[in-house]
Amino acid sequence: MLYSQAVKALKEQTPVYCMGRKYRITANKVKGRYHVFEIEPIGPRANQYEAVKVSADSLESTPD
Repeated sequence: MLYSQAVKALKEQTPVYCMGRKYRITANKVKGRYHVFEIEPIGPRANQYEAVKVSADSLESTPD
């Protein structure tokens, strides 16, 4: 996913996928030269997974 698509998903609160799981982007931070997105799991069994920080390259708009 491109950075601009990830920012759009953050603003619209649309779900994104990372490693086949559904997440919601909760924040966008700049760490040095990198943009980092904080994502939290949504859906059934969401409490089994932790919120993580990833780059836009790790996010997908649809599951594989």
